[in-house]
Amino acid sequence: MSTFSNQWVVYNRSNLIGVNLNKSDWKINLSIHQNDIIKALPIIAKIALDHNLGSFKVMYKKYADECQNKKTMKGREFVFFNCANPDFDGQKFIEILSKIENALKEAKIRNSTDTPPRSNRKLGYYSSYTHDAWTNDARGGISADIPFEEAVEETGLIDDDPFIGYGYDDLSKSIKSIQSNSPKL
Repeated sequence: MSTFSNQWVVYNRSNLIGVNLNKSDWKINLSIHQNDIIKALPIIAKIALDHNLGSFKVMYKKYADECQNKKTMKGREFVFFNCANPDFDGQKFIEILSKIENALKEAKIRNSTDTPPRSNRKLGYYSSYTHDAWTNDARGGISADIPFEEAVEETGLIDDDPFIGYGYDDLSKSIKSIQSNSPKL
């Protein structure tokens, strides 16, 4: 792990040769209560390492405390970068996320919010996702004012959405597969 700024600590797998970590791509956010970040980190890091995830970052607790009143940052305490694993499809990420979510629930880790930022689409109790195409502003900051559904249509990324077949199940508080109602041709 390395310090990215006074707000984030970043983990990059050492064998990321040829992988462009600056590529605009999908990001998975995990909502972790600011007082549970330290407890959640070893759980998430172990699963990430076991499944060869390429890169993620975690908020420093102090920054997470500051973000509690920021609708655009609350719910983004951990971030996984899909571009660090170009060989993973949506299903592979969902398998890993499901393991992370189950382990966090078993450890009684709290989420920071039940409602992700508007720019994100909820996947699980802890997880949501978004894309750099509509969340990175020109100054290098975060702009989370555009609703996910509107942004994914406007950018034309709806056809590239790796998680389109998944959603949140309120009853089980977990990720579920969404079956299409359209007839197969």
